[in-house]
Amino acid sequence: MSALLVVASLGVGGAERVVVQLANELASRMPTTLAVVDASGPLHDLVDPTVDLVDLHAGRVRSAAGPLRRLVHARRPDLVLSSQTHVNLLTAGLAPFAPPGVRTIVREAEVRGARSRTERAIRLAHRSLYRTLDLVLASSPWMAEDLATRHRGRIAVLPNPVDVPMLRAAATGRPSTPRPGRRFVHVGRLIAAKGTRDVLDAFTAGADGQDQLIIVGDGPERAGLEALVAARGLTDRVRLVGLDPHPSHHVADADVLVNGSRTEGMPNVVLEALAIGTPVLATDDLVTLASVADTFPPGALRQVPRSELPAAIAATPRLVRPDAGGLRPSLLPERHAPERVVDRLLALLDHEHGDVRGTDA
Repeated sequence: MSALLVVASLGVGGAERVVVQLANELASRMPTTLAVVDASGPLHDLVDPTVDLVDLHAGRVRSAAGPLRRLVHARRPDLVLSSQTHVNLLTAGLAPFAPPGVRTIVREAEVRGARSRTERAIRLAHRSLYRTLDLVLASSPWMAEDLATRHRGRIAVLPNPVDVPMLRAAATGRPSTPRPGRRFVHVGRLIAAKGTRDVLDAFTAGADGQDQLIIVGDGPERAGLEALVAARGLTDRVRLVGLDPHPSHHVADADVLVNGSRTEGMPNVVLEALAIGTPVLATDDLVTLASVADTFPPGALRQVPRSELPAAIAATPRLVRPDAGGLRPSLLPERHAPERVVDRLLALLDHEHGDVRGTDA
């Protein structure tokens, strides 16, 4: 058996991290190719040497149809698996032209709305192009049910893989920064959908005078956020540290990770924080996260209405980090281990018919 995985880039997004983790684990079991529309990006170094990394040099997803089709016919993999909306539409469109025996699977990474013209177009494309697929993967039960409203084929829940040992190794050994108050951390691209402004507002209203907020990420809202921090006189307590492809040490040094996203498929930053042992405070907008909340240990995840973020920040307890740069125990369930996730994926491939929507790996 062999596998071909497809992703748009090796940027710092959650979908890219998931595909890299899947490729690395699959490569330990079978010949695995990772095809990337544009293989530049900081996650390049995370791709295991056993993975055959192919740069399609297409620049854009819409230009990758020819190179990807030729690659599928040349390699003739048993499995083609993609993630990210536009890449999924591409692989679904190419599925009828694949050699006999090639099974095409897509992993949905985003929650689809129906408000904008683009979202309505994507929903329509799902109904038509997804008919060609052997299986559609969702990262949570809620997403699986949402997909079922526009896709009548096989749908299964596959947890996001998280390389816990790698994350913890990256965060271990860094001395904890002495501080008198609590430390909050927010990680994500600085765009409106990530709710960074809401996190800053909640910190301003709910934190104590000695607390700190570390904002990790970059994006179009950075200049406005920096101006707001200065206007509020918070430059000594709020730091925007910029993009860090491997922010585990920032997360490990925090009392809680605050996620203000308005909508996401399954936020990898939340899973990675739990793996490092840092609990999470998130808004209840993240319905996908709420649908798996009961799989986490008590106290690992708090979800509150967005209007209650200041009060939740005020109520956050201060945690003790072990000495000598150690870490708190992982809070992430074992089902997210890459080997368990791939076990489930291969088991799904053995079942040719029927929906499989449970979350057990």
